[in-house]
Amino acid sequence: MNKAELVSKMAEKSELELTKKQIEDALNAFMGSVEEALVNGEKVQLVGFGTFETRERAARQGRNPRDPQQVINIPASKAPVFKAGKVLKANKDQRQLAYKLVINGVFGCGKDAYNPLYDPLMSNNVCINGQLLLLDLIEKIELTFGEDCELIQSNTDGVIFKLKDDSLIDKYI
Repeated sequence: MNKAELVSKMAEKSELELTKKQIEDALNAFMGSVEEALVNGEKVQLVGFGTFETRERAARQGRNPRDPQQVINIPASKAPVFKAGKVLKANKDQRQLAYKLVINGVFGCGKDAYNPLYDPLMSNNVCINGQLLLLDLIEKIELTFGEDCELIQSNTDGVIFKLKDDSLIDKYI
């Protein structure tokens, strides 16, 4: 969503009879106020929604993307960040939250020292076995779909494949 779309959405949701120009002015005033506070090293905390603040980034060494052999010094800097509040975090898809709760309750507890089911050895076994299951799944999908699909991403949450052509959906589903 860009700024113009946000202004339109705010106009739809507003109970006041404000023009889009007035709403845009209010949005600009809000953004200017947040920017000014961050420049002055202040936090802007909107309870429930989130907090805008700056964080110090330490000086570090990096690689030149054009010449990976060249090491460059990156100076320390300040970066603006936004941390979502409880209300904003709670507005996630409840089906996804329930699924994550079950998965973390069963498997994630092994890494939580305060959980009565804490068992670091078991959690490592779960992690390794989970990776083996994902590798097995990737192999089975590649054998089943062959050249019709492409692996896009694989991580601890699962795998993402893309069919080469939308017409193949009917063939496989």
